[in-house]
Amino acid sequence: MDVKTAGRYLCGRRFDHVIAVDAGVLAAEQLGLSADYLVGDFDTLGEEGLLQRAKAGVAVRRYDSHKDDTDTEIAVSLALELERAKEAGGAFFPERVVLLGATGTRFDHTLANVFLLELFAKAGISACIVDANNRISVHRAGFCFPAKGQFGKYISFLALTPEVTGLTLRGFCYPLHQHTLLQESSLCISNEAAEGELFVDFSAGTLLMAETMD
Repeated sequence: MDVKTAGRYLCGRRFDHVIAVDAGVLAAEQLGLSADYLVGDFDTLGEEGLLQRAKAGVAVRRYDSHKDDTDTEIAVSLALELERAKEAGGAFFPERVVLLGATGTRFDHTLANVFLLELFAKAGISACIVDANNRISVHRAGFCFPAKGQFGKYISFLALTPEVTGLTLRGFCYPLHQHTLLQESSLCISNEAAEGELFVDFSAGTLLMAETMD
């Protein structure tokens, strides 16, 4: 997601914490965001940029470049730490934690970042990845949301586990009832809203939802 698109998305939205990953702090500053935390190995930002932010009062968490985790996973772990201090659960709110800049030319990084969303799902914390054309979220239990709040025209579902059982979709153009969605199936690609309230329920498995626009 380029800075201009990110700026349009962030307009009117407010978050309790802003975590910047390495040189991502430069994009945050262009967007008028004050980073509360700065994490990574800083192989991109460099020493001068790091010291400048530290002197400005940004909490810095520095890691060796030969670490096991990606910088994004470190940021996700910090976000989980901060969110666990709040009351988890309750109504589905897709933008409780938002990852920007988590998709790009590196497919391996993009896919790994999608899988990181399951850490939030396991903790009962709503989270999503947003880019110019997609909002991606991962779920381990049923939920509902208003059609007017969807990100794009199309809503797709994929099984992240070998199967998602008992999948029921209500309020969609293509409803389902107690369906077993297999990981290799494309059945639930490009659904659309038919009613004002959309209901998603399933009995077991991990479900990925992608709200997309062309």
